[in-house]
Amino acid sequence: MEAPSSICRVLGFVALLGGCDRVFGLEPVVARDGSTGSDADGGTGLCFEPRVQITGVTGFDPTLSADKRELIFVDKPNGDYDLFIATRDDAQASTPFANETAITQFNTTFDETDASLTEDGLVVVFKSNRSGAARAYQSERANRAVAFLTPVMVPGLESTAINGLDISPDGLTLYFDDNVSFAAAKRTSRAAPFGNIQRFSLDHAAYPSVSPDGLELYYNAAGIVRRTRASTSDPFDGGTAAVVDDGGSDADLTSDGSTLIFRGGTTFFTRERCH
Repeated sequence: MEAPSSICRVLGFVALLGGCDRVFGLEPVVARDGSTGSDADGGTGLCFEPRVQITGVTGFDPTLSADKRELIFVDKPNGDYDLFIATRDDAQASTPFANETAITQFNTTFDETDASLTEDGLVVVFKSNRSGAARAYQSERANRAVAFLTPVMVPGLESTAINGLDISPDGLTLYFDDNVSFAAAKRTSRAAPFGNIQRFSLDHAAYPSVSPDGLELYYNAAGIVRRTRASTSDPFDGGTAAVVDDGGSDADLTSDGSTLIFRGGTTFFTRERCH
């Protein structure tokens, strides 16, 4: 939910060539025609169709359910950031979202942002600074027809600073940026605490989203940037990053890897993978 710095905005094209990405200690970013049309990254598999605007809601930090009928996002109606949910009757990109509702059991007078859903939609994680520092919180529900329970701090990560986070489709891996490095924590079941933290040599990944197979990373840096790795034991900092959408931010990849949802300003967009 963080906009590029004023320096990045002034630099524009220069930022895409690496000026702002260097803040993250990475290699220069290769600019792509991400915001205007289909886009292929030299045969590496990066190809998304043009933007489609989501109608009916606006805000920040969108995350889309696997069936694309449920949207959790952030808005700021009372001076602090709160989490909201909206729904629609089908998965068609042209169908507007409606029934926007504040998730009151999540929201406080502090900031709640950056939600991420498991594939079945029964577990959500998000970050909140209600404890005085940004931490990861988790909530569950028995099925999609009932409300989420009161959230608790994510077990095993109670003392871990959270700048951004993303949960795997099965709910057993939590990717996060803790202002020190990009990292992943694992657990053996949804009832178990997270542990076994793996730190990557990538310095930071603001508002990260990782593909279902764990091989693609999307994050904020002068637009939406994508990096890849050959296996889940490798770091993400090898090779060259590619800008997927130079005007977008707060990207979230759906749990089947088919759709990228993100914001441009306070408007939400999706981009489908090329078929």
